[in-house]
Amino acid sequence: MGGPDGTARREGVAAHMGRPSRGLVVFTVLVVLLGGAVAGPQLGRADGPDAGGGHWAQESVRFIQEIGLRAPAPAGAEEPNYDAPVTPTEWNSMVCRLFGAVPGDDRVLGSLRYWLWCYTGAFGTEEGIERGHAFGAFMKILNLYGREKLSSLGPPRHATRFGDWAEVPDVQGALVDVAVERGLIAGFPDGTLRPRQYLTLGEAATFLRRAVEKFELTERIPVPSLPVNLTEKSAGDLRLVLYTDRSLYRKGETVGVVAGVENRSSRELAFTRWNIGDPAIYVRAEPVHPGSPVPRMTLEEEGLSPVRLPAVSTGTLAAGTSITQRIAWKTVFPGTSLPGDAPDHPPEALPPGKYRITASFYLQSPCTAGTEGTAATETKGGTQLEPTEVSASVEIEIAGEGAILVNADQARDLALKDPEVGRWWDAHTGRNLVKQENGQWYVKTAEGWQKATGEYASTVANLLPDVQVTFARGLWEVVMLCKMGDPPHRLVVHVHPYTGQIVDRQAHER
Repeated sequence: MGGPDGTARREGVAAHMGRPSRGLVVFTVLVVLLGGAVAGPQLGRADGPDAGGGHWAQESVRFIQEIGLRAPAPAGAEEPNYDAPVTPTEWNSMVCRLFGAVPGDDRVLGSLRYWLWCYTGAFGTEEGIERGHAFGAFMKILNLYGREKLSSLGPPRHATRFGDWAEVPDVQGALVDVAVERGLIAGFPDGTLRPRQYLTLGEAATFLRRAVEKFELTERIPVPSLPVNLTEKSAGDLRLVLYTDRSLYRKGETVGVVAGVENRSSRELAFTRWNIGDPAIYVRAEPVHPGSPVPRMTLEEEGLSPVRLPAVSTGTLAAGTSITQRIAWKTVFPGTSLPGDAPDHPPEALPPGKYRITASFYLQSPCTAGTEGTAATETKGGTQLEPTEVSASVEIEIAGEGAILVNADQARDLALKDPEVGRWWDAHTGRNLVKQENGQWYVKTAEGWQKATGEYASTVANLLPDVQVTFARGLWEVVMLCKMGDPPHRLVVHVHPYTGQIVDRQAHER
């Protein structure tokens, strides 16, 4: 969902790991460093030049760049424009990369990218995004990733001290108050928040830096509370997490992949990289059905050079820490693996079908304190022990041309086209709930046919059942309700959000 964090190479310790040769089917990951905590000075005032004469936000912008977030800069400029407004697209990209998500709106209602766009880009204009909306909605994202609890927001108590508190948008008021309480917003020297002004790059970088340090955002695996295509694997005190932001994708669409490992023990653990210079977690893709084209994982952003990690084959994972790998996989074939590789023909979108994404972590022996970067050697009978592979896999599907990625309106229409729903609908449509006999009008209620005035019968004849569509537990839930006529009076239909299939129908008396 995001910035990847390493590059895969084909030489080095392949023989030791039993890796297949270059002529065999191999899946390569191009990734860019985007993880790990970065130490830095405490944030200073967010309102002017620092003591050295530089811009007050210079260190914060450098901080976010070091953790993999891009700071937009004018073409040809050596330094970013710290005081320039960030556009909604730029703000969305910075926030998504921070949480390992693919930037942009995938237009799949209820998906991770959809909600991240709603909380970042949807509030802005082409010129920028207001500070009040940006800061308030970011607290929703922290809640989405389990970093901040917003279940019981009380009346604002902390941000009301600012002179322009009344200008904070009503929808963001309580959220901005939480941001002030958590120390993410300091305000301006004149005692204002300026919530209606556009967010600048310097302010965005300072806010994100404070959030990273306050909530340890780069030190924990970012797992959202939304339904994602997730699997977990535990091996002793080691936890491996792998997920994609969805399970079904359009042809040619970028897949957001997040893989992370967490050391839950009280001791340092050593691991072996799949190859010298590779990231700690080796991620690859393969077709589920033999004979399908072989994909390579490539970067979404064209022209972005891979970042090399130090040429070492081992590393350490401290107690209570984690490593996260974020990948934006552009589903193309054959793609390119490293700069200079020439594919047999230009890349093209992978055909429809199912593909398996696997993440592996190769655990060595426990490390002793003070041996960072070097695995302790553990032997048995004079023979070095082989690393233990901890792996997890998820499957995704690339949809065919006729596949449906369903929004709320489509879910409603699909439910109403279902034959069983159609029969219930007809029986509870107003024109079938009224009749006239011997000059007397009757209306069919839950108790049967009842006498009615002509005026009331005319009103009932124009009624249609109420329809509500919500997204719950990974499915569209279409609820149809009519209190008149024969039971059942409520019909609930669940629609799959990617395939458009009717999952089930539930009839209720009330």
